[in-house]
Amino acid sequence: MTILLTGASGFIGSYLVQALEKQGIPVVQVDRAHGYDLSQPGWTAGLPGNMEIEVIFHLAQSRQYRNFPEGGMDILNINTMSTIELLEWARRQKSVRKFIFASTANVYGQCSSIGELLSETRQPAPDSMYAISKYTSELVIQQYREFFQVITCRLFSIYGPGQREMIIPNMIQRVLRQETVTLGQGKGLLLTPLYVEDCVSILNHLAADMTEDAPDVLNIAGDIILSLSEIVNEIANQLNVPACVVETEQKPISFCADITRLREGYSQPFIPFSQGIQSTLASGLSTHVLC
Repeated sequence: MTILLTGASGFIGSYLVQALEKQGIPVVQVDRAHGYDLSQPGWTAGLPGNMEIEVIFHLAQSRQYRNFPEGGMDILNINTMSTIELLEWARRQKSVRKFIFASTANVYGQCSSIGELLSETRQPAPDSMYAISKYTSELVIQQYREFFQVITCRLFSIYGPGQREMIIPNMIQRVLRQETVTLGQGKGLLLTPLYVEDCVSILNHLAADMTEDAPDVLNIAGDIILSLSEIVNEIANQLNVPACVVETEQKPISFCADITRLREGYSQPFIPFSQGIQSTLASGLSTHVLC
């Protein structure tokens, strides 16, 4: 099996490359470092035509995802237009049997009320350019089901060593700098975090699974609900520093996944948050990323 992977140098992509190569699986890495600019039309012309690509992981996304409207065209070109171009390239390659797309939990829109889990059957309501671009790709991908199996992975709160500018590394920075963390009613946001190695294991499983009845949309998330308060306190305890927390009367909100569908086909236990955050902290401090 040969795999083509876009976003190979990204946070999840870099871990996935390592996991696949350890198994001896050839990986065609697609990113700027390997000479591919997915923001430019025609980028697939540089893809190898002499390899029997069986599985495509499309993990690439625009780095401008928070920069709207200035980065709007980059978001559209990389998150949506590159997906369409890659789908067409894959259709012409008779060897491709599976197309796995990394979408986002943000396609669900606003956070839900406490106790409600977001399931794949919930009607998406994307409310940002980033989420809209991802959901548009989801819709387009479904049109290619007759050519190969398609799986859309909606990712929730993936974390681990090397990640930057997301909620968990941001909380680590705040705790280290003794900055205030504001928590609604002492809880704050509720999440279902998943350690990056578990995420990669799931993606690996999806690529290797030969069954044809796999779900075409899948939430990828942890199985334990954690409040931002619990996350911050675990970080502070492991760093042996106090957490600077301010409680407000604001009602806590939830952004947690229902992973019933995932667990029907993947039963491996997940790395506990305490263990995952320990590895994250150890890696960051040893490389001065968190200092």
